[in-house]
Amino acid sequence: MEVGGEPIRVQSIAQAGLTQVPLQYVQPPQHRPIHSSSSPPITIPVIDLFGSDPAQRDLVRAAIGRACNDWGAFHVIGHGISTDLLRRVKRVGLTFFNDCPVADKVRYACDPTSSATEGYGSRMLERDDTIITNGKYKSAQHRAITNAHRARLSVATFHDPAKAVKISPASQLLSKSSPPRFRGVVYGDYVSSWYTKGPEGKRNIDALLLES
Repeated sequence: MEVGGEPIRVQSIAQAGLTQVPLQYVQPPQHRPIHSSSSPPITIPVIDLFGSDPAQRDLVRAAIGRACNDWGAFHVIGHGISTDLLRRVKRVGLTFFNDCPVADKVRYACDPTSSATEGYGSRMLERDDTIITNGKYKSAQHRAITNAHRARLSVATFHDPAKAVKISPASQLLSKSSPPRFRGVVYGDYVSSWYTKGPEGKRNIDALLLES
């Protein structure tokens, strides 16, 4: 769905008061989440940062390691970020999406031909943690399940290396029994490759696997 060569943003569709989801946004059955009443409940690890208490640092570090190893994601509490700040961030985000005209929004849209990481909109995230830990830490595929009753807002923040930095499996994690599984790559090239291949699963990181 496009107007004047520009795609209509999901936020604009949500604000239009539609009673049915447009067909182009309906996922085929094989791509939909599987819900089963017989499946055991899944609980994402919750890690308390204890407000960065130095006495708890080793325990927190170990908990983060386990979560990254087993899950590739975790929920953080005790992070020291005030509830008021979170509310203000949410308010600014909603103001941008609800009040900013679509014509202004597209000025900040992600350019698939650019190596820049700035922009807004939906993204499937791939972290370089999988490469650095030689596959020990999982790289979770980012997927958002929509809510039938209200719109959702995601605020993503990134802590990335410089574009010229080369990322590769950490030497401390390599041995004869655990040889490198990924080839090294300049981070800027890795990001550019992501834009070229598109946000489909882990194709970008799979391309760096070394033959065993």
